[in-house]
Amino acid sequence: MTSADQLPLLEALLDAFDRLFDRRATVVDVHALLFATARALADSAFVKDVAAAESALEEIMRSGRGSAEAAEQALDAVDPLRRRIADRL
Repeated sequence: MTSADQLPLLEALLDAFDRLFDRRATVVDVHALLFATARALADSAFVKDVAAAESALEEIMRSGRGSAEAAEQALDAVDPLRRRIADRL
């Protein structure tokens, strides 16, 4: 996959993180997008960061935390990936 092909996927992640911040998306929504994106970016330099964020969100979902607390923890968990993507774009 070329970096031009990766751009829409990375932008979609940033949009999902914004929707999570605005509470228009859930942790489950963002996790699903991370899951799919990790597979699509399997040969990318971003794959490890995306997979790490996906794993962190999976743990948060399994914890049974309330949605507000889970969203806050998810935002913290995806922040390193968000920063890396933003630096790349």
